[in-house]
Amino acid sequence: MRKRTLVRHAAAQRDMAEATAFVRDHCGADAANLFVDTLDLTFAKLLRLPLLGRPWPTQNPNLAGLRRLVLPELPFSVFYRPADIVIEVVRVLHHARHIPPLLEEI
Repeated sequence: MRKRTLVRHAAAQRDMAEATAFVRDHCGADAANLFVDTLDLTFAKLLRLPLLGRPWPTQNPNLAGLRRLVLPELPFSVFYRPADIVIEVVRVLHHARHIPPLLEEI
């Protein structure tokens, strides 16, 4: 069996950069580092357990197969699509945001 890889879409990379900067500016460097470490651990888990998150309920065929994994102890979720050899991370969004329209952009 081939080893899975993780691919971060441009929107997810932008989400992570913006969230890290926000956490750093409002909570300090230690909190920003914790956020990044939590994301890294979450991505490692997804590579081992790709169905860990819950399916995202949608009628949009462009979002078929999308799953949501809530980060532990943080108000963020990772939205991703699992496949046999690739995990596609499409967004990393704060829970206070209005998520459905942001997912329509992928």
